[in-house]
Amino acid sequence: GPLRVNVRLKRMNAVSRTLVAATISLTACTGLADLIYRDLGDIPIFDGTYDLDINQDGAMDFVFESVHASQFWVMPQTGNAAIVNGSGDLAPLTNGFQISLSLSYPYSWSSNSVILISAFMTLPPPDGETGSGEFFGQTAFMGLEFAVSGNTHYAWVRLAHSDIGAGGYLVDLAYETDADTELA
Repeated sequence: GPLRVNVRLKRMNAVSRTLVAATISLTACTGLADLIYRDLGDIPIFDGTYDLDINQDGAMDFVFESVHASQFWVMPQTGNAAIVNGSGDLAPLTNGFQISLSLSYPYSWSSNSVILISAFMTLPPPDGETGSGEFFGQTAFMGLEFAVSGNTHYAWVRLAHSDIGAGGYLVDLAYETDADTELA
C-alpha cells in the first residue's frame, strides 16, 4: 500500500529535524511502517511523576519519577519494556541506534517495575555541585517497547537531563504504528 508518514514538526530544533528526516528516509526506503512523531514540549520531571501514553490511546505506557537530586527512574507498565545497559540501568542511546527485538550486548530489554535513570547530583561542600551517571548533563534517546492490543511496538523518547538534579525533560518521541517494526 501507499507509504504514510505522520509527522508533527512544531518547535523542532535542528537536531530534531535531522533525526526526523533520517527516520522518514529510512521509513521511505523500507516502505513498511508508519512513523508518528510528537514534540513533547520539554515536559519537566523534577520532584514528581509523569505518566507517558506514547500513542495517546488512554493507556499509560511508562511512568517517570524523580526525587530531586537523588533518584530518577522509569517504570514500564504491564507489557512494556525499556532498553537497559549491562548494569540494568536505562541505556542512553545515540541517534541511529536500532530499536528492535534483537539487541546486542550490553543492551537488553527490561520490564522491571523500576528502572534507574543514572543521573545523580552531589550537592556542595565548598567545591560546588558535581554529577555522575550515564545520563548526567546530556540529551539522549531511550528505547522503548510498548503493547497495543497485544502487539509489540517500538518507540524512542528523547530525554534531556538537567544538571540541576536527578531529573530532566521529556523532549519528543517517535513510534511505529505497525507491530514488530524496528525503529532507528
